[in-house]
Amino acid sequence: MNRLNILLDEFRAAMLEKFYRRRSRAIARWGSSVTEDSFDWDALSLPHIEEHLREEIQEWLAPDADRAAEDVDLANMAFLDWVARRQR
Repeated sequence: MNRLNILLDEFRAAMLEKFYRRRSRAIARWGSSVTEDSFDWDALSLPHIEEHLREEIQEWLAPDADRAAEDVDLANMAFLDWVARRQR
């Protein structure tokens, strides 16, 4: 397996870990959990995704930010945006 695939696999694992760790918050925010088979991907709200992405960017820009953790947060929000836009 080449280095890119290894790194992508590691990043995917970090993204999934984040989704599971924040499962209860995801349920409250999105009305379901992205970790559940019953999640309604078609109901993703672009305005809510964009608002949350802006919040994540501000956290990423903070001088004391844990950049590795914030990178995963940004990627998760970008992924949700990608899914929502593909379905429209």
